[in-house]
Amino acid sequence: MPTFLSNSKMSPQLAARIERSLGSRGRSSHLRPGMIALLRVATVSTIVACVLWMLNYQQTQREELERAQSRLLTTLQRQSGALTRDSDELVSNLNAWLIESAGAYGGDVFVPELRSQNGWAELLKRPAIYVRGPIDAFGTSDQIGAVATESQKDALLLCLLDPPPARDEKSLLENVRTAYRGEGAMDRAGHVQRLYAALAGLPVLSPRWAERVAKAEDVMAVAKLEELHGLAPIEQAQLADRAELFIFALDEPNEPGAPSEFDGAARHRVRVHIVDLRESRVLLRVRRQVDPAWISEKARHRYARGLDACRLAFDVREAVLARTP
Repeated sequence: MPTFLSNSKMSPQLAARIERSLGSRGRSSHLRPGMIALLRVATVSTIVACVLWMLNYQQTQREELERAQSRLLTTLQRQSGALTRDSDELVSNLNAWLIESAGAYGGDVFVPELRSQNGWAELLKRPAIYVRGPIDAFGTSDQIGAVATESQKDALLLCLLDPPPARDEKSLLENVRTAYRGEGAMDRAGHVQRLYAALAGLPVLSPRWAERVAKAEDVMAVAKLEELHGLAPIEQAQLADRAELFIFALDEPNEPGAPSEFDGAARHRVRVHIVDLRESRVLLRVRRQVDPAWISEKARHRYARGLDACRLAFDVREAVLARTP
C-alpha cells in the first residue's frame, strides 16, 4: 500500500515495513462481527439489569412505606380508641367559646346549682380544661394556639380549686407559692388539663391525621408525621378529651395610668368563665377588677400577679356563695 511516509529515496525494505505496519493498523480498527454482537448483548443486559434494579428498588420503597404507615396507623388507632368524643369538634368548640367570650361582655351568670358550698366544691372536682390570657389574644384560632402554648396552671386555678381560708395576704401566700413552684407541685389540679394539651394533642388523634398518614407518598413523609406525633402531648390530650368543664380567664387591658409591677401586675378587669362542655352552657361568668395596690411592698415585687389572681379566685367563690335562689 503506497503511503506518503515512504518514498523513492528509502530503501525498498524500509518502505515495505512501513506499509505493512500501516496496513495492519487499518485492519485492526474494524471489529469482527462476533465482537459487535457481544457488545450489543452486553449493552442490552446492562439496560435490563438497570430496569430490574429500579423496579426492585421501587418495590422495596413501597414495602417500607407500607410498613411505616401500618406502624403509625396502628399506634394512632390504639390511642384514638380511648377518645370519647369527636376531637375536631371539641377543639372547634373550645376556640368558639373563647372567641365569643372575648367580645362584648354579656353580664354575670351564676347557675342555681352553684349556690351551695357543696355544689361549688363538687363542680370543681369535675375534669376540666384551663387557659388564661389577654383578651385581645383570643380573636382567632391561631392567636388562641399561641396563648395556649404559654398559659400554665397558675394561682388563679389553684385558688379556685382549693380556696384559701381568707383573702388577706398571709392566707393567700401558701397557695401562691405552691403555684409558683410549677405544675408538678399542683397535685390538687391534676384533673385539669391545659388548653395546650387539647389543641396540640387532639388533632394528632383525629381521623384527618390518620388520613394524612395513609396518603403519605414516601417514607420520609411518614417519618415527618411520626416525629410530629412524638412531640404531641398524647396522654394529656386523652385526659382533655374527657373534660366536662372549660375554665378560662380573659385579662382585659390595664386601666389607663395604672402603674405596673415588676411581674406585670396592674389594675385591670378579669373575666372568669366556667362552661359545661357536655351541655354546652355557661355555668359561671363574672367580671372583677384586680389591683396589686393592696399587696405589701415585701410581697409585691415577687408575688403581685399571683396574689391578685388568688384573691380574685377567693372573690369569685364568695360571689357565687353569696347569691340567693
